[in-house]
Parts: sequence; C-alpha cells; structure tokens
Amino acid sequence: MDTKNQKQIEEIERKYQDPHGVSIKKLNFGLWYIEHKDLMRKAFLIFLGLVAAISWGYTIYGFGYYIAKGMQEDENINRNLIATGNVNLNYLSQTAPKNLAIGQVQVLNSGFDNKFDYIVKITNPNPKIWADFEYDFAGNGTTTETESGFILPGDSKYIMSLANDGPYPEDLRLQINNLTWHRIDAHEIGDWRTFRDNHLAGLSVANINYSSGLGSSSGTSTPGVDMNHVSFDVTNNTAYNYANLGFDILMSDGTDLVAVNKYTIDSLMSSQSQHIDVIWSGSLPSSSQISVIPEVNIMDKNVYLNF
Repeated sequence: MDTKNQKQIEEIERKYQDPHGVSIKKLNFGLWYIEHKDLMRKAFLIFLGLVAAISWGYTIYGFGYYIAKGMQEDENINRNLIATGNVNLNYLSQTAPKNLAIGQVQVLNSGFDNKFDYIVKITNPNPKIWADFEYDFAGNGTTTETESGFILPGDSKYIMSLANDGPYPEDLRLQINNLTWHRIDAHEIGDWRTFRDNHLAGLSVANINYSSGLGSSSGTSTPGVDMNHVSFDVTNNTAYNYANLGFDILMSDGTDLVAVNKYTIDSLMSSQSQHIDVIWSGSLPSSSQISVIPEVNIMDKNVYLNF
C-alpha cells in the first residue's frame, strides 16, 4: 500500500464516528484483550502462587524458629520473672492504694433522751485515688442503717449517722463495706488540685447564724421543745450546675464537737445564691463555732446539670 492510500485510510479512521458510540480505539482494545486473555489469566495465577508460596514459607520459618529457639527464650523469660518476683511484688505494693485512716468514733447527744449521733473523721492518704463505699456503725450488738459515702484524693472529712436509738453504745466502731478505689485518669484530669479547686473552691458559704429556744404552736415548731435554728447563704461561683448539694453542719465548743447535722438541697446553678434554714429539735449544748461544709462528689457525673 502506497503512502497516499495509507494517509487516506488514517484520515477516514480519524473522522469515523460510530452512531452507537464504539470508537476504533475501543475496538482495537477489545481485540487485544481477546488475544491476550489466556496469557493474563496465567500471569494472575502465577502471581497468586508466588504470594501463597511466600506466605507459607514465612509461616513455616516462624514456626521452625520458635521450636528451635523461641521455646528456650520463653523459658528464660519465665525464669527471670520468677527470680525477680520480689521486685514485682514491691512495685505492686507501692502503687496499690493505701488504706483509709480512720479516727476515733465520737458519740454525741442528738438532743433527745436515748438518741445519739455517731461521727468519725476519715482521711484518704492517696493523692491521686478517690473512693466510694458503704458504711455503718456497730456497737451494743446492733448495727446502724447502711449509708453511702465517698472521699476525694488527699481529703479528710467526717462521716456520720444521726439520731440512733440508745442505750449509749459501747465499743462503737465504723464498718466500711464495698470499698471501691478509682484512680484519677491523667489524660482527663492533668492537675487534680486545679480540677478540685475549679469545682469546689467557688462554693461559698457565708452569713452563718445559730439560735435556739423553745418552740411555739405555730409553723413547724413543737410547743415546749427546744428548737435549734441554723441559717446560712451559699453561692455557686463555679462554672458548674449541681443537681444536688449536701452540707455537713458541725457545731463545736473549742476543739470538741458538740452537735452535728446534715442537709441537702436539690440543685444550685452556676452563679446562683440560696438562703438555707435548717431546724432540728432537741436540747443542744451552747456552741462557740459553727462550720458548714459543702458535700458533693465532683467525680460523679450524675451530680451535674446541663444548662
């Protein structure tokens, strides 16, 4: 075929437009695929065979290496672990939580004959571990009702049981059950002291007042019965809304506790203030000092309210 005819054919192919959208290039590719389909299939099977051979070879090599050397290396590691067992036990004992320090249980007159309040101070010596637990007081062959408690890292606090029937208990002791330790997650709380202050330091208690006297026939007072009245203002200067907030009320004469009580409010929103009046009956000794301590487990997500 001369050059002129070849150019004419190429020009016709270039200008050719199939009405069904099949171009000359597609036809050429289809022809090439049909001619080389068996060769491509054989190449793919050879590739799969090589992959399988390499995988099986590596598996057989690893298994043989473990039989020849790995078993002996594992045995050596086990011997070393046994030989250094004391070191491991020492490490575990150093990182394990230290026991709560429990003070002397005190028995206070609740204001009525043959009714007593039990109170004891506990301390958590662990700087990065907090605990929740159940507790009761046992004495005179009886046990008080089980209550729930908690203590934050490094804290000291009072736990109490109120208005227990007499007689005056002998050999009274605190019993802590179902104690669960919780280690502070450093990824969530990098600085525990800052976290604690942000949640608790802004709970301000002010204007604490105490009065007592005989009740009247009006209101909630009982005629002829001593009524004790403690009032105070609490302000939430933190950025958190609390679903419930407890308060421990401690009345002391110098360094000695003379009366205790507990009170809980349902909620206290951020930047909110609330005036609180607490009244309880009974004849109590005079007090030179009253402390009101907020009681809230800032590690419990259930104590927070959303805006």
